Amino acid sequence: MKKVLSLLLAFVMAIGLLSVLSTITVSAATAELLTNPGFEQDDANWKAYGACSMDISSDVKHTGAKSMSITSRTTRYSSPRETLNDVFTVNGPGTYTFSVWAKLGDGAVPGPCNVVIIVKDANGNKWYTATEITLSNTWQKIEAVDKDIEFTGDVTDSGIYIQTGNTDAYLADIYVDDFSLVKTSAVNGHPIPTKGQPIAGDATKRGDKAAIGLIRWDAWYGTPRTGTTGVVEQVEKTLSPAKYHWRVPFFGNINTDGTVSFPDYTQATMDKEIQYAADAGIDYWAYVWYANDTMGKVRKFYETSQYKNKIKICSIFDGNQGGAATVAEVKSLIQQGLWQTVQGGRPLMYYFGGGKDNSKDIATYRAMCDEIGVPAPYVAIMGGTKDDVALNIADAVSDYTIGGSNGIDYKSYSEVNEPRSWNRAAQDGQMIACASAGWNNQPRRDNPVSWINPPPAETSWVQDGTSEQIANSLMLALQWTANNPKYTMANAVIMYAWNEHDEGGWICPTLAVDSAGNQLKNADGTNQINTSRLDAIKAVITEYKTVGVPTATPKPTPGATRSPAPDPNATATPQVTSTKGNAVPIIIGFVVVVLLGGGVAGFMVMKKKKQTPGAPTPEGPTE
Repeated sequence: MKKVLSLLLAFVMAIGLLSVLSTITVSAATAELLTNPGFEQDDANWKAYGACSMDISSDVKHTGAKSMSITSRTTRYSSPRETLNDVFTVNGPGTYTFSVWAKLGDGAVPGPCNVVIIVKDANGNKWYTATEITLSNTWQKIEAVDKDIEFTGDVTDSGIYIQTGNTDAYLADIYVDDFSLVKTSAVNGHPIPTKGQPIAGDATKRGDKAAIGLIRWDAWYGTPRTGTTGVVEQVEKTLSPAKYHWRVPFFGNINTDGTVSFPDYTQATMDKEIQYAADAGIDYWAYVWYANDTMGKVRKFYETSQYKNKIKICSIFDGNQGGAATVAEVKSLIQQGLWQTVQGGRPLMYYFGGGKDNSKDIATYRAMCDEIGVPAPYVAIMGGTKDDVALNIADAVSDYTIGGSNGIDYKSYSEVNEPRSWNRAAQDGQMIACASAGWNNQPRRDNPVSWINPPPAETSWVQDGTSEQIANSLMLALQWTANNPKYTMANAVIMYAWNEHDEGGWICPTLAVDSAGNQLKNADGTNQINTSRLDAIKAVITEYKTVGVPTATPKPTPGATRSPAPDPNATATPQVTSTKGNAVPIIIGFVVVVLLGGGVAGFMVMKKKKQTPGAPTPEGPTE
């Protein structure tokens, strides 16, 4: 077999077809189906099955930073258990491989141990096991390979856990880590492509107008709260200094003591956000995807909004997003026609993928799309290169934002560096251009947040742009995309951001304040709202969709009552100093900087890898 493959590869190289070579695989499997297999999120998704004590251990672990210690066991099946009902509903009956790593607890004596899956349907319970091992003081893998798991109709109960023997005579303390469950047969009758085959862009399916999207990072959820350590509590603190009150989203509160707070996010708030965005002509929101009830809470209100058909949705995944619950949610949104598509119906998905192999995750969504009869996803790797596109069998590169340093003025940052970044990325193939509403993260330097460590450097900021300058950034992205159809088959742009209020990029309307940061009120006592950025964006989008690619930034149409935004950096002087940038919130990234004029700017990428923008070749993209 190896000889045959070698001859085939040599033949393909000889005729110059490596760019379209598909990956040849002998076997295939889904991405990991368990949501917290290694306890890196503590005991999330795991419940005690049979009376026992479950404790997270950071001292003893197989891989990663944590494992689970099981003590005070009362039955042979006393164990942490993850429920699998959604997993089996999405993936169907068939062949699965499952496993766990286990070792004896402190002072425990050797004895039997196995990994078990239980499945209950209308016909009752069925148990599936591996080959039993004898526990010792070293980590051992207990694995069931290619087990045929069968059920009919609805799965009413199921789970994965460990068991020690067939009686309750042996109840040793045990450490467990790195549970795993993958499917190795077809998903509901459709083959699983481990990586699959690259899909060439189709110029006939590019479309006349670019889809315009904005990034959402929903830290402003209000509740639940965890004291002072939750994300919402921390961003309330970053925006509480009066000089940052002009950034507070329209649904926030500026309290009498000057602090900022966010009430519980509601359906009415989401409905208003959708109406704002849709009225401006924004086509889609790209959600930084969280499956929890905090950062993921706001997205659920989109799904239940009466206005959801006014704006599409898509994802920004950070890998490990092939779990059953997420796949089911994405599947439902696609089937409802709510997901943004490009290239004649391909669901658009972004991945933070620089240096990461998300190919199995992406293959899961390819299989899901095949199952429901829609074209394969169109995947753009944020912060990626052509090597990342090849590794992931993706379609394009893009960026999360354009970082900057040393107080570079926004005009230079936008009008020079963004086109350079697009040209740099286009050398790597297909590109979805990223425009930026800014990169002034000083609130996080004044009040550091836990997910940026160390805090942003004193030099890591860009001067705030005017509303018209920010709209011009979007105009440049639209112009570049229109002028480079060969490199923009998706015909889409992404803008940072709808609501990165404390990191420095936002379009979402904010509370109107005076120069001292005091909330302004209407005559009826309601809050005045500042829609200046959204108005400017709307003017660009309106001209683009009704006339064509804008040649100059149009003046914004009259909007809601607002006040001028104070400039906290009016006296700052840019310095020509190259410095490392800082991480994208929650999902870690780095800024690669390039010198320009009186400041520094760079591309937001997801790895420490210096990249230098190259001049376009005669056949390459043009500004």
